[in-house]
Amino acid sequence: MVKDLYEDNATNSWKNGETVETSYICGYCGHEVSSNRGMALQKEQGGIGYSIKPYGVYICTHCHMPTFIYKDIQVVMSV
Repeated sequence: MVKDLYEDNATNSWKNGETVETSYICGYCGHEVSSNRGMALQKEQGGIGYSIKPYGVYICTHCHMPTFIYKDIQVVMSV
């Protein structure tokens, strides 16, 4: 898994709301979904955060459960 998101990129920060849309197979319900809702892991530059890649916590549009996506890693979150 990711050792430390901030070690990987010290400008990473979190934003609630919209994320860069991505498709994935939900680890809870098994449906292939496309979502842009959740918490985006974004870069911060000059006090402004921006998201250019689909990294963060995504909410499944079918079962509404969270999944963390970063680079080639997908982790089902326990709630």
